[in-house]
Amino acid sequence: MSPSHCVPGHLVVLEPLPSWHAHTLEAVSEVAGQDENRGAPGEDAAAPGPVAGPEVHVLDPADAAILDLEDAWQHGRLSGDKATVIHDRLEISSPRYHQRLNGLLDDPDAAGYAPALVNRLRRVREGSRQARSARRLG
Repeated sequence: MSPSHCVPGHLVVLEPLPSWHAHTLEAVSEVAGQDENRGAPGEDAAAPGPVAGPEVHVLDPADAAILDLEDAWQHGRLSGDKATVIHDRLEISSPRYHQRLNGLLDDPDAAGYAPALVNRLRRVREGSRQARSARRLG
């Protein structure tokens, strides 16, 4: 899409999305299609209302990269030492990556961006918390 066709305030998808992002792409297409149906400037057109359909979740590109890397790692699409992969691809340390990933599990935009991944990681985190708690309580 060339810059002359961009509509201010709308999300423009420039790269193909993984199949599990199809709901996001459909929402973007619906919003873009609504602009084509509006009248010409100066015509009496109804004020645009809220967009019906799935929510579009906007996530910081760095946070999206963290989720994408974690998803790729968990599905075996990456190999080698995870700390090295994190540093090479994201240019952050492994502890910082895991801190940010843990914070993303509580972010609704992250859950909208990669719901299966976030829900799976939430279950793992909760299981770890329960195991730690059980060890402390004896």
